[in-house]
Amino acid sequence: MKRSIIYLFLLCFCQAVSAEKILTYGEMETIDSKVFSSQREYYVHLPESYADEQDKAYPILYLLHGQWDLLSTVAVVDAISNAIPELIIIGVNSKGPELRPPTNVNGSVNIEGEKFKSFFVEELLPYIKKTYRVAEFSILSGHSNSGRFVLNTFLDDPRLFNAYFAFSPSLDDGVINQRVMKNVSAFTDGNSMLFMTLANEGQHMQVPFRELVSLFDKPGSNPTRSYSTRFFHREFPEQSHASTKIVSLLFSLKSLFDGWQPADTVQREGLPGLQGHYAGLTEKYGFDVQIPLHFILRITYFYSAAAEEEKNKKAAELVKFALHRDPASINDFVELVEALNNQGEEQGAQRLTSFVCNNLSQHTFCSSVQK
Repeated sequence: MKRSIIYLFLLCFCQAVSAEKILTYGEMETIDSKVFSSQREYYVHLPESYADEQDKAYPILYLLHGQWDLLSTVAVVDAISNAIPELIIIGVNSKGPELRPPTNVNGSVNIEGEKFKSFFVEELLPYIKKTYRVAEFSILSGHSNSGRFVLNTFLDDPRLFNAYFAFSPSLDDGVINQRVMKNVSAFTDGNSMLFMTLANEGQHMQVPFRELVSLFDKPGSNPTRSYSTRFFHREFPEQSHASTKIVSLLFSLKSLFDGWQPADTVQREGLPGLQGHYAGLTEKYGFDVQIPLHFILRITYFYSAAAEEEKNKKAAELVKFALHRDPASINDFVELVEALNNQGEEQGAQRLTSFVCNNLSQHTFCSSVQK
């Protein structure tokens, strides 16, 4: 029972290390567009660590219908923050005809759609990459009419983004399905991941959605490709058209970043286990992924309090690694010492103090302890 209480206390403590914040949904910014001969607005939500970690680049989520869907998107990302990487979120203001294909069903030109596509690909994407510290991993997400834009963009150039999220996309005109029938290799020959969902929409949406799923699930021109690892789809019959974007984002992000959080067995290995896990994530996703401090703190707590010498050694190794990576993290370890003392783990607190001061003996904390 005592161990369970300590675990709950530590869980709250580790969350509190980074939880003293106000959740900011986004700032509105503008970009001068030559395509539109005017300024276009967009929203940006930066990760909590963005200002402090100046050398870190972040994967990015481009969200269409940004003027409406940013709030729910930021809330979902924050709710599962331990299970996915920190993301830059760009809310792209967009609506109506500009999200429809540049060519209409009757063959006429959709001027607004043509302009928006050019603005998005040729102006906004390069501007965002130049302005923010963006890693080489990007997601395009859209719901309803903007979900159709996601699918059109995917079929135009599946390599433009690493992952495409199309939630309850507008498919009832049959244009997307016809495009896929003509060139299914646009999916089968690429490496990008596609996520499609559907709410309780009725036959006019369900029939083309299921047809599209069957098309993407068919073997393509390259038999060496593994479809199950790159195409995800799900229906949410209990959801409405409006609410499906929330559960769909949860489904898509958790599927895309499945295995992001290290298992308990990996954490118990200490530093070697964590290093191996995050090196694997770096290789899988193509951007640098560092061990989060909160995992180091949690494991250090238990292994400093443990009676086994082997666990104490693992704690010392974690402390050394963290302090060499960022000496400022000593403040978090000082709080961890206080937490151990408050929980009656005086010996653990003494061990952790020695681990810290063996690495940063000149720090004021160590000087006060020596006195």
